[in-house]
Amino acid sequence: MSEQTTASSEDDFASMESAPRDPATRIAWREYWTIRQAALEIDTHGDWLQPGDIQALELFQAVDPALPLRCKIEWIPRSSTGVATNDFVWKTNENRLVEMKFTRGKYSSIHDLVARSVNEMSKKSIFMIVIRRGTLSKKLRWQLGQYNIRNHNRRIAEMWVVVNGNLEQVILE
Repeated sequence: MSEQTTASSEDDFASMESAPRDPATRIAWREYWTIRQAALEIDTHGDWLQPGDIQALELFQAVDPALPLRCKIEWIPRSSTGVATNDFVWKTNENRLVEMKFTRGKYSSIHDLVARSVNEMSKKSIFMIVIRRGTLSKKLRWQLGQYNIRNHNRRIAEMWVVVNGNLEQVILE
């Protein structure tokens, strides 16, 4: 695979929409992400993960191994009926059901991803935000902590952030 294809995929959060249009390049792109998914050593129950999910899990697994809540997870297979499911069971954190979001370190991006995932039919209440670039600044930590106050109809129970190899829980007001 060419470096250009890899870089483009990485920079665009590597969704299927960012897959190359050329069939030969698209096959190589798919093989590249299949290899990265296999390297995660997570049973995905036959699901092909979106490249953004793969990147997020890589960052989650890169969290300091000395942390007690590190990344032992069990992937939840996608529903065949179209019902929304959480992404994984966090085995090292009381088997909590977690929805994972991979994004930039901007409140508006994180808010939009979380708010779209929370509705009356959803059982999603614990979110793992994996920030691919940036930091968890004081301002962003405060903004995230205000999420439930700002979103009365889309409240969540917990929010965790993975950034630069660190895992941190955001205290929600």
